[in-house]
Amino acid sequence: MGIIRSSFSFMMGTLCGVYIAQNYNVPNIKKLANTGLLMAKHIEETYRKPKKRDSVGLVPFDLTCGAFLWLT
Repeated sequence: MGIIRSSFSFMMGTLCGVYIAQNYNVPNIKKLANTGLLMAKHIEETYRKPKKRDSVGLVPFDLTCGAFLWLT
């Protein structure tokens, strides 16, 4: 009796979710999130400030391994 009582709300939520998904036009959240991220990336790339060079001439290209590209 304890396991049925404790999981009752989970089972009811699952059943209601299945019913709603089958009978109503529910938007695809994953597709919506991907579209939003794509739009945000496009806006960020469009309005990004141009990169400045360091006064020494070192430009980091891979911060994970600490390597630098020497530009002259």
